[in-house]
Formats: sequence, C-alpha cells, structure tokens
Amino acid sequence: MENRIIVFVISSLVAIIVSSVLIGSTFVALDSVQQQERFTEVWVGGDGLGVNLKIEFFGKKYRTTWDGCLGEYGRAEGEFVKTEDHIRFNPKTEAGMMKDRFRAMRVVRKEGQEYLIDVDDENALDYLEISGLKKLNESERVR
Repeated sequence: MENRIIVFVISSLVAIIVSSVLIGSTFVALDSVQQQERFTEVWVGGDGLGVNLKIEFFGKKYRTTWDGCLGEYGRAEGEFVKTEDHIRFNPKTEAGMMKDRFRAMRVVRKEGQEYLIDVDDENALDYLEISGLKKLNESERVR
C-alpha cells in the first residue's frame, strides 16, 4: 500500500511539472511575437495581495496576467474588439485562473480616473479601487 502512495505522489509531481513546462512554452512563443509590437494601453489593478491583474493591449491583441503572493495564477491571450467604452475578449489561449474569465469589460470614470471593470461584476462600482483596473500612462508602464 505504501508503494502505491509513493508512486501516486511521484506521478502527480511529474504531471504538474510537465503541465507547467507545456503551458510555459506556449506563452514563450507568443511573448516573442508580442514584444515586437508596441503596447497601446496597459491597465493594472487588484488588492496588492492575491488578486493582481494586468491587461496589455497592442494592435488588436491583448495579454492578461493574474498574479499574487504565490506567483502567477493565470494568463490569457488573444484578440479583442473595442466599441465605445466596451471591450469584448476573444481568447486564443487561457491558463490557470484566467480560464473562462473576463469575456467583456467596460470603461467607467470616477473622479477623473478611468477604470476597466468586468461587465459581469454587479458590485464593481461599490469597490472600484480594488475591482477596477486603472489605465497606466506612458511613464507608468513597465515592461
């Protein structure tokens, strides 16, 4: 019985490592292409702890990362369509906690600041400073 447990634990670790390598290699290829294009907008937000989101727009493409105190929790990349103050995301790849999230967002303004919020979050305006992503200006953008 102990041998089965050891084999199960080792098999699980190998599966996790292989999955991480495969996901990482997918994004390395996309990153190399995207670094050649200039970001037109960068939005960031979160609580500074477990939920920190960053959306980078360039051309008709976007990249979203979700990270926190334990590292990267998820990532999504693809194309987007912006109409007035609404953005619809069409992901090509999704991983981790970004799978099936943020299909549409909208821009709201409060006290001179623009925020990007999830259209499915009914309470986003109540806690805008945490739930909304702020648009970075050119000097705030970090690559």
